[in-house]
Amino acid sequence: MLKLWSRRARAQLANGTSLVALLLLGSGATSAAPLHRYIVQVGESLDFLAVEACFDGKAPGALVAETSGAKTFLEEVRLSGRLLQQRAGEVIALDGVPDNACVDYRVKLR
Repeated sequence: MLKLWSRRARAQLANGTSLVALLLLGSGATSAAPLHRYIVQVGESLDFLAVEACFDGKAPGALVAETSGAKTFLEEVRLSGRLLQQRAGEVIALDGVPDNACVDYRVKLR
């Protein structure tokens, strides 16, 4: 049975989904695009998205969410279990990330 969502819940889902899409696509690759791998898990009660982003070769210098306020939906970003710090604004630095690394992050939807 489908559950009817309030307008606010739909907006939160849209914001969270936009954040994931921007982080996935916002790495700024300008040359031939490498094949990155993403695994996205949706929380059972649709309250979060957990993303594992694995880079084919060199990781981008940063993950960027270009939507204002998107970082309020970002719960944490980890590299090999180590918590990565957010820079000012909507940027997560990936300086010094080794080749073929995977970054895990979680986005709250409610």
